Formats: sequence, structure tokens, C-alpha cells
Amino acid sequence: MTILPNIQEKVQCEILPMIRPKWRNSFQLGINALSLIPFCSLNSNARVVGGSNGMMQMYRLVRKNLSHTFTLIMAKLFKITNDSFINIDFTIFDPFATLCFALQTQVGRAIPVWIETLKYPIKKDSQNIFILESLEKFIKIVGGKFKIVADRGFIGEYLINGFTNLGLTFYVRMKAGKSVIRKLKKDKIISLRKVKWLDFTATIYGRKLRIIRSSTTLQKKLNASECWYIITNDFETKRDIILNIYYHRFEIEEAFKDLKHVFNMKQNYFERKETIEAIIWFQILGFWLLWLTSNVPKLKEEITTSIKKQLSWFKTAWEQLMTERIQLIIPIYNYKFQKLGGLVKNV
Repeated sequence: MTILPNIQEKVQCEILPMIRPKWRNSFQLGINALSLIPFCSLNSNARVVGGSNGMMQMYRLVRKNLSHTFTLIMAKLFKITNDSFINIDFTIFDPFATLCFALQTQVGRAIPVWIETLKYPIKKDSQNIFILESLEKFIKIVGGKFKIVADRGFIGEYLINGFTNLGLTFYVRMKAGKSVIRKLKKDKIISLRKVKWLDFTATIYGRKLRIIRSSTTLQKKLNASECWYIITNDFETKRDIILNIYYHRFEIEEAFKDLKHVFNMKQNYFERKETIEAIIWFQILGFWLLWLTSNVPKLKEEITTSIKKQLSWFKTAWEQLMTERIQLIIPIYNYKFQKLGGLVKNV
């Protein structure tokens, strides 16, 4: 199976026609230098694909706000609907924190579809305001609602009420030490850690919400320190399905690992917000291209190693792409085999 020709066709036929002619050459440089290649530095990556002329072009490119351009591309390539699950989380590129919305795939990696960045330090509560404003923008971008899945960092009265006011269905994990109001014969404040019910309703942050608790069996299977307590305004979906939805929240963390390790972003420091966002956007474009062109179901069938490896369609597609792009200095058969007596034998 080959990937590179499919990527080239996708870029030429669907992506480049969306770019303004004035910026098309620079955007092509960005794709070649940043989208599917480990990051060293702007200078190094630009020189590899564009020579000395590429360096100035690259600096002009990363000083532009490219969010609008990539938003248009995302809207063309992906359909976000009421049934879409969007994992949300922050990843840190010190001193910046990038908020990412990623489309859940349930095959090992969420697909980042939108980002926005803030710079630390920040004022008290401004991060929560930033999250809700970003969600409101994204709702307008996709033209409708979706369902959000988030970890314990996205809990709290301000955020939960904000999600509800935006009309979003949410699945958010709550810390075991939190307390809720459970109406039995009378209202009673109870600690989640002492709760034995697996599925019940309670009053949280002044709202009636549903709480799903994972079983101790699942906790042991996942080697987790505590059970999951997932609060949601979804009162209809079956408990086991909600647990599965939250389980795949971890796909966004795996996507972050790829950004930092496969793309080599973990050891870099950036001073400008526009620069870090431009680089991440082009790397996200790499995610999109691999997802849309590498036939993920077939890739998964071909992987026969560990369970963790089976879920890593991105790394498998990346490795396949690298074999197609890199020419060996010395062909492998020159030093792996030699002819003896007219026969080819292993050395």
C-alpha cells in the first residue's frame, strides 16, 4: 500500500485550490517543510525543502494568522454533526497552552480539528472564559452543535453551566473527592468516593445531572488509581456506551504525544503565538492527510504486534510514508546479500 501519491493528489485537487493565489507558493512551502516531517527549526526545515530562499518565505508565512485558512480546509475535509464526539484538552508548549478540539475516531488517535492558544501567566478564571469563548467560536464554524468529552481539568460550576448554556451535550470526569446532593427521602450531601451506585442522578452546581461510575472491575483492568465519575446531561444513552465514549477521550492525549515526539515538538521553545500556531496547524494538516489517505481500517488489519501498536494507525502510516519519501544512500541489497557461485545467499 502506498500513501504518498494519495496525499499529493489530495493536496493538489482539494487543498491548494482553497488558498489565495498570492499565498499559494508560501503555503506549499509550509506543507513540504512542516506537515509531514520532524521539526528541527524554522530555518532548518525551510532550507531542506526550499533552500535559502525558503527561509524568508517561511518567516513571512508563520507571522500570518492562519486560523481562518485552516478552518476553511477543515470544514471541507470533515463534517462535524450533532453525533460527533469532540475531545477537548490543553497541551503545553511553554510558555503557551494550546487548546485543542479533536474529533474522536475510536481507533487510537483523535483528529485535531481546531486549536487556539493562550500565553501563561494568565489572570484568575481567564482560562475558563477562554475555553467557553473558543467553544462558541467553534459552534459557529461548524454551523451546529456536537458532544464534548473532557477530563477533570474541565470541571467546575462556571464551565458546566457554560457547556449547558451553549446547548452542548457533555461527558466530563469529576474527581472522586467531590460531593453532590442526592435526593432520597430528603436532600443529602454525599461524597462520590462513598457512592456505590453505578448510574444515578444528583444535583451538581445547581443542576440536575447524571453520574456514571465505572466498576471496580474496569478500574483494575485499566490499572487506574480510582473509579471514573463521569457527569453528563445525557439522560438517554446506555451506561456502557457512555463509559466507552469517555474511554476514547484518551485519543487526544495520544495525538499530543505524536505532535511532541513524532513531529519532535517537545524540545522547542517559541516566543510568538502566531509562530507556534502556524507550526501546529501545518502538523495537524499532516494528521488530516494521513487519516484521509492511508486507509486506516486496512492498516489496522496489517498490524499484528501489541495492543498499543494496533491502536497507533498514525505511527504506522507515518512509517509507511517515510519509506516512500526517503532514498537510501546505499541500496539495502548491496550489503545484505552477495552472489556466490551464481546463487544469492545471505551474508
